[in-house]
Amino acid sequence: MREKKQKIDLNALNSQGISLSDALGVELPSAGMRTAPKDKHTDTMDVNDLRYTRIRLSLEKKGRAGKIVTKMTGLQPEMKTVIELIKSLKQELGCGASIEKETVYFQGDQRQRIVEVLQKKDFSNIKCI
Repeated sequence: MREKKQKIDLNALNSQGISLSDALGVELPSAGMRTAPKDKHTDTMDVNDLRYTRIRLSLEKKGRAGKIVTKMTGLQPEMKTVIELIKSLKQELGCGASIEKETVYFQGDQRQRIVEVLQKKDFSNIKCI
């Protein structure tokens, strides 16, 4: 069941001298103390360790109006090195790609070309399913 949204009357808050953060129950950092933005992409693996990860390539057609996509699993896309690898693959293959959780979808049948490019980059554990 959905939560009911709470409506807040800003005019009433201003007249009573209550801030929006107090009304919502949220604590904001003080003006003098600024926090650095956190980078959501953190590297825990080196590029050399990434080369030994198990990468699986397969074709998928279901739910895409007859269009074929190449599905690549085995990578963790929240890491900077993986994102850079996917960007370089997109450029070398000349196709679009999307990232969903731990799966990367490339437009079209790109299995053989992805294997060739990854082998040039010294990846060894690649399998087409």
